[in-house]
Amino acid sequence: MHNSALISGNAFAEAYGIKDGIVVDIGGRNVNGSLKSAFEDMKFICVDIIVEPGEKLPFEDESVD
Repeated sequence: MHNSALISGNAFAEAYGIKDGIVVDIGGRNVNGSLKSAFEDMKFICVDIIVEPGEKLPFEDESVD
């Protein structure tokens, strides 16, 4: 993970993280690090899939924070 991604992810978690909430990291497979540690108080789901333009993600509406 690039250092700038880690900085941005930590800032996002601090600004928008919700205790016991659910966060989905799209395309965040752990290659050189993960943002999971930034969201310690949340359920962290990493989805590393290919989604065609216009295709719906595999989550129900309003099921993640």
